[in-house]
Amino acid sequence: MKQKILFFTLAVFFISSLSVPSPSPSSADAEVTILNITPFAFCSMTHKGPYSEMQAVITQLINHMQNQNITPQGPPVSLYHSMPDDTEEADLEWEVGFPVSPHVEPQDPLRKKVWDHPMVAQAVHIGSYETSGDTIAEMLEWMDDNGYVQDGPILGKYLNMPSPETPPSKLRTEIWIPCRED
Repeated sequence: MKQKILFFTLAVFFISSLSVPSPSPSSADAEVTILNITPFAFCSMTHKGPYSEMQAVITQLINHMQNQNITPQGPPVSLYHSMPDDTEEADLEWEVGFPVSPHVEPQDPLRKKVWDHPMVAQAVHIGSYETSGDTIAEMLEWMDDNGYVQDGPILGKYLNMPSPETPPSKLRTEIWIPCRED
C-alpha cells in the first residue's frame, strides 16, 4: 500500500509540474561545478518526438512501473540524447525515468540502465522547464572555457515537486552534462 501511495504522490506532483506556466526568469550566470558521480541504476522509457509529449510518456512510465511493482529510489530524471537546436522536433530522442534498486528487472517497454558517466558538469537551473536551455548553454560555454567537452547525454534531475500553483521562480532542476577534459 505504501508503494502505491508513493507512486501516486510522485505521479501527481511530477505530472502537474509539467503544466506550470512558462513566463519566468531563468538562472543567469549558472554556477557550474565538476562532480565525480557514482554509477546508479535507473528505469526509463525512451521516446522519439517533441518534448510536448513528455507528460504522456511520464504517465505511461509511472503506470508501467506501478504495474511491475518497481519502486522509485529517487527523484525523476530526464535524459536528452538530441537537442532542439540541431534536431527536428519530431526526431528529438529523450527518455524519462527514476533511479531504482540495482536488482530491479523491468519488462518491456521499460528498460533498466546504468548512469556510468563518472564526471559531470553540474548546475542548478532555477525557473521554468522551458528556459532550462539557457542554463545548458551557459554550462556548455563554461565547459568550453575551462577545457571540458561533453561526453554523453544531458540529464535533468527534478529537485522539487511543484504543484500547478508553484511559481516558476521556485522550480529547481539539477542539470548534469557528462564531460571529460579536452
